[in-house]
Amino acid sequence: MSKITTILLICILYIPAYAQEQSVSKEALLTMGESLAAEMGKTYQFGQNCRQSLDSISTARATTLFQNYLEEPEVKRVMERYRHAIAGEKGKSCNLELINISGLMYKMGAFMHQASRLQKNKQQ
Repeated sequence: MSKITTILLICILYIPAYAQEQSVSKEALLTMGESLAAEMGKTYQFGQNCRQSLDSISTARATTLFQNYLEEPEVKRVMERYRHAIAGEKGKSCNLELINISGLMYKMGAFMHQASRLQKNKQQ
């Protein structure tokens, strides 16, 4: 057997194992959502402190994001973290270095990916 054939055979044998996704628990998703909401709230308030418009992560937009993936009581719990983070940063001096939009967008993408996996697992 040639090296290429051996490599292809090994890859084919491992593809099904690799393709199986681990299940995501509702509690793990909620914890991830709370962390994301706190990060969004802090970042939004950092922007407000620096007179920057970050409407894409405003309270209304954050609520809509979480409503797409969580039940209403969970959305309330997550948004409480958002509001708490805003209150913690309100009135502080401007520091543009604290605004990390790309990192926040990465975390939002990770949350949406995990949430969609959970929804897919529910449908099966």
